[in-house]
Amino acid sequence: MELKTALTKYAAQDLTIARKDGEMVVTNTKQGNVTIGYKNGQYMISQFNSNAYQSTQIIYNGRKAGALAWLVSNYQVIQG
Repeated sequence: MELKTALTKYAAQDLTIARKDGEMVVTNTKQGNVTIGYKNGQYMISQFNSNAYQSTQIIYNGRKAGALAWLVSNYQVIQG
């Protein structure tokens, strides 16, 4: 449960940055690199093509709770 709590806090920080800056890149998720965008009260998570430095396919579009849940379940965690 501690891991999920930590991931939730981390995801909330990522969403805050995306909301303030309009967009940010998150690397090495289970879906690869993604961008988190925010516009008109909606969060959008898209696959990110690092070679062309652009977003491609939309993975999630909706409210904060759904974006938070998506991030928590798709962060890659390496435990030692």
